[in-house]
Amino acid sequence: MAKADEGTVQYAFDHAKNFTLLSIAPRKNKRVVFLSTMHSEKKRDEDTGEEEINVFYNQEKGGVDSHDQMCSFYTTARKTNLWPMRLFYGIFDSTALNTFGFFAENVPNFGEHNEQKRQKFLKELTLALIISHARQRFEVQQTRQDVKQVIRTCGILPAPSPAPSTTQRHSAQRKR
Repeated sequence: MAKADEGTVQYAFDHAKNFTLLSIAPRKNKRVVFLSTMHSEKKRDEDTGEEEINVFYNQEKGGVDSHDQMCSFYTTARKTNLWPMRLFYGIFDSTALNTFGFFAENVPNFGEHNEQKRQKFLKELTLALIISHARQRFEVQQTRQDVKQVIRTCGILPAPSPAPSTTQRHSAQRKR
């Protein structure tokens, strides 16, 4: 797009597909673009003097902002340069939040006396998602002992019974 002067407003209409594209330059060399299927003509809001599409967006975006904020409270995201991983983290965070909403509606007594219902839900969800994989990995002989210890400390598996002592065998070996 070409550079725009402050206050520039441009519309583009496609009446066959019923959408409107609005480009606004709130500051010099800065553009904000809106795509709407609800608006089909140029209209300005009488109260604010802004374009109607922009006013409508600002009124409705509160849900998106609160969703993003709630996802950021308990996030799975990690620093990565791989965009597919970042996309996966975002999808997973959003899915976990939406799942909590459904769960809270269908299980009204869940975490009744607990203020951190969502945190409790996410911990239970995490365990439900990893427990079968952790058990399977624990049974594999090639899994390192430190990984097995982490699986034990997470409470997924019971602590092992003490192994027979091997100190006698080691003491009989010749030392250098």
